[in-house]
Amino acid sequence: MVTAESEPDFSLSSTFEPPPGHPLSEEDEPVDSAPGFWQRKAVRIVLGLLALLAVLLLVVQVIRHERDGIAARQPNLRPALATLCQYTGCELSALRQIGDIVIEGAAFAREKTGANDYRLSFTLRNGATVPLAMPAVELSLLDTQERAVVRRVLMPVDYGAPTVLAARADRAASLPLTLSASEAAALPPIAGYRVEAFYP
Repeated sequence: MVTAESEPDFSLSSTFEPPPGHPLSEEDEPVDSAPGFWQRKAVRIVLGLLALLAVLLLVVQVIRHERDGIAARQPNLRPALATLCQYTGCELSALRQIGDIVIEGAAFAREKTGANDYRLSFTLRNGATVPLAMPAVELSLLDTQERAVVRRVLMPVDYGAPTVLAARADRAASLPLTLSASEAAALPPIAGYRVEAFYP
């Protein structure tokens, strides 16, 4: 068997060892025994505290947003909610749920004393199990095409009501309304009226 001088002879050499840095080299990589940044105990404690703080802030935000409903359902929590609003710049007011306010027995008629004098009567009923904010009332006078030709908005103070309507309670109101001479002159024949409750 003849080998050329240019070819390396591995038959007489010891076990082949790739040069350092070769992909086949089996150099032992140094093992880093120190824990990573996120595995450190102090870092984990700080992260836990930050997560707890985020949860607390979320709870406070939800309570602040739902403060009126909480105060209506749990009146004993009103002082604590008032303190929360004092520090967070919110305002604690009566709960607004216009869907639970119903107008009953509405009537609109001309007074006997004058041509431009009318009387509006209605009853507001709270169908909810909690106290609700007293709504405003809009009176619309309709022509023969059921178009509103005159609108009047009445706030609770205008019809002598308190700011809160108790749970399952009702409030009757009757008040005179007078049209100005210009309104009466421009007024087409009145065919009907509409009374609606709303929160401004």
